[in-house]
This record gives sequence, C-alpha cells and structure tokens, in this order.
Amino acid sequence: PPKAPSEHGPKGSEEATKIGSDKDAEEAVVEEEPEPIPLVTLLARYHDSPSIPDVSNGIHARVGEHGSYFRSAPLIREQVTFANEPDRLLIQLKRFLDPANKIKTPVAVPERLDARQLKAAIVHHGGATHEGHYVCYAFIEAKWYCLNDNYVTELAEFPAKALEQGYVFYYG
Repeated sequence: PPKAPSEHGPKGSEEATKIGSDKDAEEAVVEEEPEPIPLVTLLARYHDSPSIPDVSNGIHARVGEHGSYFRSAPLIREQVTFANEPDRLLIQLKRFLDPANKIKTPVAVPERLDARQLKAAIVHHGGATHEGHYVCYAFIEAKWYCLNDNYVTELAEFPAKALEQGYVFYYG
C-alpha cells in the first residue's frame, strides 16, 4: 500500500507518496471562503435598527407560549444621528457570540470611509477569546505597518485580506 505523507516532514518530500489519481483530485470538493461583507453594509444595517415596541403609553406587548403576542403595542424605531459628522470614528465589530465562539465572517474594510482614512485596526487570530493572538495594523506617515508583539513590519500595500478578520477599526 502507498505510504501517507508525513505530517511533520516538509511538503513535497521524496518520502511522501501520491495517493489517488489526478481524476480524484479534480473531483475533490474545495470549500470556498465566503465573500466578505462590506463594512458599509454592516454600518447601514446598524443604522437601520429594527423597530421595537413602544411601551411608554402603558400598553405592554406580552409574548405567548409560541411567540405570539397577546396585545400589540405601537412600534417605534431607534435612530442614531449626528448634528456634525465626527472627524474620528472608532468601529468595533461583535466578533464573539460568547468567549468560546468566534464569528469568523469576513468583512471587507475600506481604506477610506467617506472623508476618513483608516489609521489602525486590530485583528484577532484564533477561535476564542481565551486563545489566539492580537495584531495591530497601522497607517503611519503614508505607509502601512503590521505591529506584532516585538516586531514591526512595513507592508507594501493596504492589508485588505488581513483586515477581513479585524474587529476594531479607527478612522481619522
């Protein structure tokens, strides 16, 4: 029987033996990454928050045994508006359902949001709050850098792919 490739050996080592045929490889199902959701779409969803029951007039909506309402209350809509658009904007995405479950949906983060430049972002690598590693990407003097513990690396371009898993973004 053919020998399986070693998990610990280098890829493509002579020790590894090909298992299966090229036809098998062509038929293999490759799991594709989901398309990133644009950050502006998430902001629009947040801004268009759902309606909630207006209980200020004493009418209380009670949920029945199977989710039905005994009495209905008029609906009101919560809305956030700014008299003046802020110069700086800090956005935090909810990336964890609870400490053990991370939301890994990729988000397409623009380098510019309206008139603001993305200045910094924090990305968490790992599957839970109690494990993994945090990395910061920063735009300093017209260049992008990756700040990873004691290492600072200058990047050739905007780190769009890396920021898809980000959860804090600072625009200024």
